Amino acid sequence: MSRQLARKSLLSFSIKISGAVFGFISLYFVKINMGFEAVGMLAFATSIMTFFTVFGDLGFTTAHLKRRGDNLDVSKCNGTIISIKLLLTLLMGIIVLLWVALQKYFFGYEFESRDLEIIVYIVVFQYLILNIDGGFRTVFMGNIETAKAQIPRFFGRFSVMLIKIGVALFGASVIYLALAELFGALVLLSFSLFFIRDYRISKPDRKYLKLYSSFALPLVFVGYVSVLSQNLDRVMIGYFLSVRDVGIYSIPLSLTQVLLLVSTTINYILIVPFSDHYNKKEFTEIQRLTHLAEKHISLILLPLVIFIFIFAEFILGFFGDDTTPSVSILKILVLATYINATMRPYDAQFVSAGKLKLAFSLGLIVLSTNLILNIIFIPKTFLEINLLGLGAEGAALALIISFIIQSLLARYFVYQTTYTRQNMRLLFHFLAALITYFVVLHIYSLVQVTIVSSVFYILLVPILFYGILFLSADFSSKEINFFISIVNPRKMKSYIFKELQVNSKNDD
Repeated sequence: MSRQLARKSLLSFSIKISGAVFGFISLYFVKINMGFEAVGMLAFATSIMTFFTVFGDLGFTTAHLKRRGDNLDVSKCNGTIISIKLLLTLLMGIIVLLWVALQKYFFGYEFESRDLEIIVYIVVFQYLILNIDGGFRTVFMGNIETAKAQIPRFFGRFSVMLIKIGVALFGASVIYLALAELFGALVLLSFSLFFIRDYRISKPDRKYLKLYSSFALPLVFVGYVSVLSQNLDRVMIGYFLSVRDVGIYSIPLSLTQVLLLVSTTINYILIVPFSDHYNKKEFTEIQRLTHLAEKHISLILLPLVIFIFIFAEFILGFFGDDTTPSVSILKILVLATYINATMRPYDAQFVSAGKLKLAFSLGLIVLSTNLILNIIFIPKTFLEINLLGLGAEGAALALIISFIIQSLLARYFVYQTTYTRQNMRLLFHFLAALITYFVVLHIYSLVQVTIVSSVFYILLVPILFYGILFLSADFSSKEINFFISIVNPRKMKSYIFKELQVNSKNDD
């Protein structure tokens, strides 16, 4: 069971990481040829739109994953989530259009440029399509069918990359970058419509709507707090500073968010088994899965964290000589990302256990902390009060402090809920990371990194890190065999083709 879940997690992560690679390639061409302003426009428009995505979900995606773990009628569950997502897409569209009208005609708000305004409209349409697609992909995730949920992302992101590179090279308007994202959303929807055709889908009834609503609606506040926390920094940078500063911040943020794909992927897959074990009061199994997930997240991420932290300037140098202001931001964000990622398996327990008020309270504390710290750290003045004026770097500091608070609180409350203790074996990971860091840093002072020597460092960091853990027996032949098994190409191919070919009408 653990290997099958891990294989699904690996497939999802591999596809997401390939999408991130495509994103980095297009980001490189956009930044080099069009500057920070183009990067900032897209990031700012996306961050604004993300605030409204909560109305397109209202907690029903997580509710479906929860109810699919409750052994209900599969066809009615499928029909319920698809119907709800279609209605919520309409609701989200109406709310966004009302907001735009109020901002423009009532409050007199003017966008920084006409291009930025058009980009916002395109991004709105893109997210409406993604929300419809989300209903179908939630069905696949409810069946833990990772291949159907994720493989279309590969083709979507690849097509977006090609279009963005063309736009950047031929010097077209930044508006076409937003149109590329819209095209990618249409690709995803097309695949989902193809895959969903053989599924059993029944008309939802009042009982199922009530079952979903009773779990989902309390999640609205949890989800909205989460969305605000994830996008607050870019919006506040844009408000206090400029879209160029958003671009300076967004490049390191994009690099570090890739690391979160590991924990996010595992999180979605854990919700269903967590829910089943919680219903059966199998807290020991919940603790085992939590520690296992946290351990694997840490094993995968720490070598990457060490490499990025040491060679931040070299990495950002690929995006141009003017990326120096982003170096300190990247170092802070990569540490913040690790803290956030290793906390995710604990956070997943709140939803699985139905502790939504607790999850909301925790999220509200973190959001409030992040908001206050952003106001203190980013601007030089606010309401005629002199503040720190750290700019984009201040937003990164606010984020890491917020994540530390969130991680400590989540771990404490999880122990109170499911008696899940802390995984003390991670102390060996930290010790191995520190030793690796100082050894590589010393070698770096003697041998400067170049494109050629970077290959040496890319190999050196994981060899040192895993070697130290091997000596401490925290990375044994058991873990090596586990990873070899889940990355086995033959088994992965068998899993993908089996899932894509099986008639889902028979999947109960």
